[in-house]
Amino acid sequence: MEFLTSDLRATLLTELRRAASVQIAVAFFCPEEDVLASLKTVPRLKLLVADNFQVNNPANLKALSEEGHWVRALNAEAHGGNLHSKVYLVRRRDDSYWALVGSANLTRPGLTSNQEACVSFDSRAAVDIRPLSEIRAWLRQLLEQGYPQIDFEIAKMVFEAQKERPHQKAKATSAQDISNRYWALKPGYCGEYWERFLAENVVAIGWEDIGDPSAMTHDEIARAYRKTWPDAKKGQVRTSVPQIIRFSQTMNDGDLVVICGRYTSIGHEDTEAYIYGVARVRTVNGECYFFDHESDWYGLKRHATIQVIKQSLPRSLVARALGVKSIVPTIQELDRKGFGRLEALLRRDLGIVLRI
Repeated sequence: MEFLTSDLRATLLTELRRAASVQIAVAFFCPEEDVLASLKTVPRLKLLVADNFQVNNPANLKALSEEGHWVRALNAEAHGGNLHSKVYLVRRRDDSYWALVGSANLTRPGLTSNQEACVSFDSRAAVDIRPLSEIRAWLRQLLEQGYPQIDFEIAKMVFEAQKERPHQKAKATSAQDISNRYWALKPGYCGEYWERFLAENVVAIGWEDIGDPSAMTHDEIARAYRKTWPDAKKGQVRTSVPQIIRFSQTMNDGDLVVICGRYTSIGHEDTEAYIYGVARVRTVNGECYFFDHESDWYGLKRHATIQVIKQSLPRSLVARALGVKSIVPTIQELDRKGFGRLEALLRRDLGIVLRI
């Protein structure tokens, strides 16, 4: 066992040259060219990163994938929280093991210029055999959870969109937004459209098969819904139509949207509520809402500036702050005081100040 605070890059490159296989689980992956080249030449590589494609350049990940390596991204809501680990495991060609565990992401600053602190383990030292066995078991369990392949086209859109994201205001609190409305919106059942939100700088909902509902009456939307889904139960029509109206007709420029995961009030008191981000609906080129009939995902969209949060909080705290026991519908309206309490909770418990 060795405590390392310097020469991390050189140490890692030395071990990669000796490697028969490598397993890595890190939050951020932006390596220098020589480190990326060394990873490409490893005989077998498994790499798991956080699904933060505003930071993790998908071109690097795709380059490894094209070499035949296993490369995946962890969805925080689906897999119990953000990936924040920095764990490297090398099986050498002589079947000995080396591991690095600490604070260093697989980035240039993480391996060279930051003030990092790590511990390395080597199975050739008897005292390190047990912790290495535990590290191997932890990685095996983490890497075998069944992650989908990365959609590199969407990831690229997210990475490029963050460069174009409008400059955010110094601060905009709920107290300053008395004239606006407040919403909770789910980006799919388990966050599957969150990256699409970021890629296009929008918030969105589905039900586009009924056509553009922005100029329809309640009854017209209900008829279109029943015609599109003739097997739908009355309860589905009754709950879906108001949601469609909220998004396409009621939501407006300047409204604030909490983009969050689903949570319920029954039997889930100790679970976590996941908050992807907070968005401010905005007008672009005279257009706030638009019907995207060519979209291959959701079709009812509004332009938005999005502040990424990607953190979970106890369901009880979020429910108490919002004054909403459950978030089940795709979209539901919040009150200003509830939004203000959530904003205070984010600032107090996570140190996050809303700046949209």
